[in-house]
Amino acid sequence: MELSKEYVKGFNSGYLLRKHKPMLMKELEDGIKPTSPYVQGLLDGNKEYERELDRKLDKMQEKSLEKGKDKGLGLGL
Repeated sequence: MELSKEYVKGFNSGYLLRKHKPMLMKELEDGIKPTSPYVQGLLDGNKEYERELDRKLDKMQEKSLEKGKDKGLGLGL
């Protein structure tokens, strides 16, 4: 599927807005509807950044759990 240049620009803008100005992106997200490829890209870029944050959080939680499992080893617990 070929993405339009407008969509790609919107996607990149949405991603960067969410990363650097999350409150502004939240206001935009609440107030706009996907009426053009640019706006749809903007919303999708925002969602992609959110998914990446979720994946990072999951990895951090997994590492934290793994470290917690090692704490009782060798202490007779």
